[in-house]
Amino acid sequence: MNLALVGSVLAFAACSSRPPAYDIPATANPNDEISKLESGLNELRTLNGDVLAKSDLDKAQDWLKEAREDSSSNEDAEEILDDVRKGQAYLLRARQTAEQRTPKAQAILTARQAALATGVREHAKLQRDLANIDEDFVDEMDDLDDMKPREVSDFQKRYLDLELAGVQEKQLGHARSLMRGLKSEDADIKAPKTYRQADVDLKSAENFVMAKRTDSQGYSADVTRANESAEFLAAVMAEMKKDRKLSEESAIALVQQKRQITELQSGLAKTQADREAARGQIAQREGQLSAKERELAAANESVRMQAAIEAARQEFKGNEAEVFQQGNKLVVRLKSLQFSSGRSELPAAGIAILGKVKGVAEKLGPDAIVVEGHTDSVGSKAVNMELSSDRAKTVSDYFSANGLETARIESVGYGFDRPIASNKTKSGRAQNRRVDVVITPKPSAASGEAVDPAVQAR
Repeated sequence: MNLALVGSVLAFAACSSRPPAYDIPATANPNDEISKLESGLNELRTLNGDVLAKSDLDKAQDWLKEAREDSSSNEDAEEILDDVRKGQAYLLRARQTAEQRTPKAQAILTARQAALATGVREHAKLQRDLANIDEDFVDEMDDLDDMKPREVSDFQKRYLDLELAGVQEKQLGHARSLMRGLKSEDADIKAPKTYRQADVDLKSAENFVMAKRTDSQGYSADVTRANESAEFLAAVMAEMKKDRKLSEESAIALVQQKRQITELQSGLAKTQADREAARGQIAQREGQLSAKERELAAANESVRMQAAIEAARQEFKGNEAEVFQQGNKLVVRLKSLQFSSGRSELPAAGIAILGKVKGVAEKLGPDAIVVEGHTDSVGSKAVNMELSSDRAKTVSDYFSANGLETARIESVGYGFDRPIASNKTKSGRAQNRRVDVVITPKPSAASGEAVDPAVQAR
């Protein structure tokens, strides 16, 4: 073997040999020393020691593990301390190596720290991506002095791309997860309008985060919109799962209705709290108290109406009736009374439907009920006006004869003066042939007392 080769072997042996022993007194507490070693390892990792001096750091970690196992097995204190000495020796050398290499790799390390700050280690895929970049970076440690600008730039870009992915996952991970799950449930087919909007909002937020990754205020509104859109889609799909015959439009209306009730209830609770607080104030605030009472009464009525609409919708099938609010009134638009052509006698099949309407009105506590008759445009104006009036009278007579005599009940016919669809098509004429029951509830919150919407909905 020539002298040059011998020198190379010795130099390699020197580099790969165990570092000098670390001095820890035999009287030291093994558990305290284990804690010090663990703390030192964690500190060096925050300084990028896991890439700058990975080999020695891993060996230090192995000796920490050995020390813990010996401690758990109740080995002699000296044996545990010897494990820690070896671990500290490797840790010291790792720290020295990291300090030497840091200035040479500072540009890359800054990009790496930016990625780590986004929490990429908390996400499985991003953690794997980080490990892949780190592995390539570790392979370059012995050649830092010879790294070309292009290679430095490449590592920077990879870490900065990872940073962007981390920011997007942190901000939009919830929305992305919801969208993936809902897509697997065919939301894009079952609720295409809502899915499309949620998808647009998510992609828009991703673009804004990409453009303003370091300015959270600059993209916060877009992130909020994306998350809310995904949650709204989830709520719409949930309603469609409950009732598989429910259309997307109906599901949207139902979700909006429920959210409105929740908002009203939240506002009502706050108003009630404000009222209680106002009652304890001095006399000069009596005017403010009156305003709060009026606000509470209005909120009570609104919650009551929304709850009644929600409860009423549960009573009818889609082909029986449509329920909606018209100012301070509740309207039940009957679709399936099926009067005989040109006749106004109540068909037997319609009695069950009117029974449901009567139940809805009783729960609401009607002050007045107006039954409106409407026809399509087939036939003369006079004939249709008379027919619509007679049919409305038939329905109002049913209510009067079946327990709603405490309410003022009226009937009116509008003929074909108030169409809701085109009379040029068969389907449009079918929609125009209808009876609307308009219910005006009695004010229930004049005293300012809260109305429990859950009770009203029963």
